[in-house]
Formats: sequence, structure tokens, C-alpha cells
Amino acid sequence: MKRCLYVFLMIAFLGCTPERETREIVGFDSEEFDSEEQRLRMQQYMEAKTSCYDNLSTYKASDEFEFIKPLVYKRITDSVHFYITCNYDGTVLFNQFHESVDIESLEDKGFFWIDKNRVYYERSTSSGMGIYRLEGADRKTFKVFKNTVFGKDKFHVYSSVSGILEGVDIETFEPEIFKDASSQAGNAY
Repeated sequence: MKRCLYVFLMIAFLGCTPERETREIVGFDSEEFDSEEQRLRMQQYMEAKTSCYDNLSTYKASDEFEFIKPLVYKRITDSVHFYITCNYDGTVLFNQFHESVDIESLEDKGFFWIDKNRVYYERSTSSGMGIYRLEGADRKTFKVFKNTVFGKDKFHVYSSVSGILEGVDIETFEPEIFKDASSQAGNAY
């Protein structure tokens, strides 16, 4: 009975979307989706998430939290530290840092975070950005390639998306930046 109720509620929830004005997002062609409704839902999802990420730097948390540094907050009642990110629906989430993170020395380096002891990488999940320890990385020699998902230390070249890149020459590795017509930043490969 509970399973039937759950399925019914999921169908009702997913089948009901509020009416709202949408604007076209480049790259969402009708041929890529099974229906126009599916395309519009994906467009709304991307708009909400993009808007959330665009506004994280100006986010004002409730009085329950103290601002520590960009994207980092401390809950006042128990001094637990959180980083803010965006949920799939564009709402701001507070994700708790692992206890081993040294908040005072922690630096956001794009797709990597570094404290005085360790290197961390971030990966996008359905519940926003997750920050994870980069196992085996040498903190003292770790270097981040600016505006890319790549970093390296004296042992390996890393991607925040796929981990250690095997067969790469550590000494000469430099990501190649390719600019396309729609972006001034470019993509690294």
C-alpha cells in the first residue's frame, strides 16, 4: 500500500509543473528530447540552477549561520562548518565539510580546494557541488591549472571529473584551452 501511494505521489509530483514564463536556452534543441514538455523541464532546471550559482557570492544566510569566507559558513549553535551550493531545483543548500578540513587555511581554487594539510576536489551532484578529499595527492607540490578541471603534483596529473590521468607526462602536462564562438572562457582538454 505504501509503495502504491509513493508511486502515485511521484507521478503526481512529476506530472504537475507550475506555469511560468521561460526563455530559450541555447543548446536545447527539440530533437534531443522525447517531448517538448521534457525539453521545457530541462530548460527550467538549467535556468534555476544557473541563476542560483550566479548569485551564490551574494547569498545572505539566516542568523543561524556566520559567514566565514566566500561559500563557507559556520552554524553558530555548534560551530559546524558548511559550504553553500545549489540543489537541482535552484535552491541554496548547506553541505557540511568533513571534520578533517582545516577551515582557517582552506582556499577555493576553482575545481579544487586546498588547506594546509590536504587537497580536495569538487564534483557536481544532483544535490549541488560535493567536496571530496583527493586521496594520495601531495599537498606541498600540488598545482592547479587556472580555469580548468586539472591539477598536478609530483606523482600524478588529476582531473576533478575523472581522477588520476594515467599515461600523462607530469613534467610537461599543460591543458589545451579551446575557445568556441559562444564562449570567451573556452574549454580545457
